[in-house]
Amino acid sequence: MLRVTGVAAGYGRGVVLHDVTFSVAQGEVLGVLGRNGMGKTTLIRVLAGLLRARQGSVHVGDVDVTREAAYARAGHGVAVVPQGRGVFAELTVVENLRLGRMAAGRRARPGRLDEVFDHFPRLAERRKQRAGTMSGGEQQMLAIGRALMAEPQLLLLDEPSDGIMPVLVQQIARDIRAVNVDEGLTTVVVEQNVPMVASMAGRCLILESGRIVAEGTPDALAQGGDIERHLGV
Repeated sequence: MLRVTGVAAGYGRGVVLHDVTFSVAQGEVLGVLGRNGMGKTTLIRVLAGLLRARQGSVHVGDVDVTREAAYARAGHGVAVVPQGRGVFAELTVVENLRLGRMAAGRRARPGRLDEVFDHFPRLAERRKQRAGTMSGGEQQMLAIGRALMAEPQLLLLDEPSDGIMPVLVQQIARDIRAVNVDEGLTTVVVEQNVPMVASMAGRCLILESGRIVAEGTPDALAQGGDIERHLGV
């Protein structure tokens, strides 16, 4: 579903990502781990089309999207949940979700709103509530639900645990995993919360200074000392 080959990217004259190469199979949940400043968000921006790769290529399915803008990648089924959630504070839960549906275009299906509410019952309970009055965890659920309304084939999540109470972090991890199981949705989760990623990802990459320095299952990375070595956990 996703193939990244030899990608380099950065800002101004600075290079953040160096020769990044990996692939994600259909229906897989891939975790991308790393400390702050290691290039995780830059990678998400490249995958989403918000930052152009200087070298290398990005394929979604059989389509080369390397030079395509974010809106064009959305047309190929790429949806992103940004760090900080980015919900529309003055709009209600339902209004936020309906905006997400607009990105689905011809993929939009009747009944999708009810499916999102099934995944996130708390959103159904608060459907008429303004997003800005919700807790951080509830807003994160809303941001994920909005992305699901776009009928994605590839879901990109940037730091979904950021600013959320620990009691809700694992709930959101379970929700993401349930969506993956129920819908077979290919998912890339960028995080530094190792327990959260380990609970839902079958395979992880570790980024350090913009390079992939380790890859494997969460258990293998922990047992091999890679998580302690590169993340200090």
